[in-house]
Amino acid sequence: MLDQLRRHAKSWVTKTILAAMAIGLVFYFGYSGVRRAFDGPEGKKGTVATVNGESIPLGKFEQSFENQMKFYEQITKGQPAPALSESVRQNVLQKLVQTKLFAQQAKAMGLTVSDKELVQEITSNQNFLKDGMFNKKFYLENFKPSYERSLGEDYETALREEILAEKFETLIRNSVAVSDEELQNEFRLSNTQLNLKKITLDPSQFKEDRDTQRQNAEAEILSALRPKAPAKGPSPLDAVQKKYNLKIEDTGFHSLRDKVAFVGDPTLTQVYECLFKLSAEQDTCPQAYPVGNDVLFFKLIERKEPDYSKFEAEKDSIRQALMTRRQALIVKQISDALVKQASIQTQLPSPTPNS
Repeated sequence: MLDQLRRHAKSWVTKTILAAMAIGLVFYFGYSGVRRAFDGPEGKKGTVATVNGESIPLGKFEQSFENQMKFYEQITKGQPAPALSESVRQNVLQKLVQTKLFAQQAKAMGLTVSDKELVQEITSNQNFLKDGMFNKKFYLENFKPSYERSLGEDYETALREEILAEKFETLIRNSVAVSDEELQNEFRLSNTQLNLKKITLDPSQFKEDRDTQRQNAEAEILSALRPKAPAKGPSPLDAVQKKYNLKIEDTGFHSLRDKVAFVGDPTLTQVYECLFKLSAEQDTCPQAYPVGNDVLFFKLIERKEPDYSKFEAEKDSIRQALMTRRQALIVKQISDALVKQASIQTQLPSPTPNS
């Protein structure tokens, strides 16, 4: 797999943490204000985390966090909730740790960042241009030293690390493939629609011999669901609804992809395996499913099959959507695996009253 990844390697870097710092500082303070914005009264020293012996500067974390909070303040047009602030703190730290781990993996694979790549990245950064030309004096005399004093690391060293991390992530993404069979399955999931009758039993109503009463109730409900409703008179389901105070509702039409609409929990694989198979011939799930504090039962009301004549027209967009989801999942899985294997010590500072 390593050889395949290397063959598909691309040298590019998405503008993430480092670019956000440069963009934010130049945008808010202009060239002349960058030194003041970076330096502050004392700067931000220390370490927020150590990853396999390599440190992440506290100043880098604080600057990234401030940029993210400014973004959310613009969206909310006010002070974000404390819960959001804490979530952003954790997400920023996780991103910094991931970048460090991905860069370390890239180095272990033999990937490098050439001086030419680094120069091209810096000189093409819109924030270092003046009148359409790279402003070397501003970069060398203002931005770069101010960055180092405030964030506690050399800008070019940090940029090399960011490029390495992005190279590693690109290798992961380029290794993902989607077959035609998977595209067809995705089309079917997204375009097959079900309208279900969902029956909810609350087991807390049983006060004595609860397990036996619950088993008897489940058997009665499943038995009432199986026969077709009579042309006249109450259905068997009406009788058990009254007996057990059941909640009965129609889900309305939703695609097989929209799992939450049917059950509320997309991780309940056993439930969805039954729902996907429901048809006019087999219209009832043959068992009850505990979900949270309730027990659920399902019966098909109507199923709409997809129009397969539209598959070719939608094939490319389906491929892109499926690739994006799969790439994000694999990147996360690899990141999580690296975190578990790594030696990581964090010293996340306590939030300030204004954070």
